[in-house]
Amino acid sequence: MNRYVISQILVVISLIVLGITYLLKNKKDIMKLCSIYCVIYATHYLLLNARTGFCMSMISCARNILFYKNEKNKKDNKLIVLLFFIGIAIFFGILTYSDPFSLISITASIISTYSVWQKKTNVYRTLAIPVSLCYIIYGIHIKSAFSVITEVILLVVEIVGVVDYFISKNKINKDSLKEELL
Repeated sequence: MNRYVISQILVVISLIVLGITYLLKNKKDIMKLCSIYCVIYATHYLLLNARTGFCMSMISCARNILFYKNEKNKKDNKLIVLLFFIGIAIFFGILTYSDPFSLISITASIISTYSVWQKKTNVYRTLAIPVSLCYIIYGIHIKSAFSVITEVILLVVEIVGVVDYFISKNKINKDSLKEELL
């Protein structure tokens, strides 16, 4: 099997793992699966010689492991930790910069870093939408067909997750209001 085929198989596996995170409510479980996703996806980028994507995925993996440990130990991720990982993404982005499309991967990494740093799972789900849009563009650029296809599928899952969250939130609010009025 050649590198391209293996990379495409890894994309499918990794994005199934990531898609599951958008349906979870427990932050520790989300962080655990995000770390697994990042390692698999980084390997995909490595096989395609997409250096910026590889670095951003490995930084995301390190970030997710730290955030998971902090979540598990009931410690907050301080603002300095967020700024550190954003700074690392920018630094490695500059080192691996090959063309303007590298900026797309860096941008997605920064948005993703913020989304897992903050505490609200609805914000995590919502920010996944621009991240997927970035990775669709980056996937087209690096000619990773399955990356594009699975990111589009993932985008649909993310949109469904966001819509479901806001529908259920509004339903709860309406039901609460009815109970208060009656």
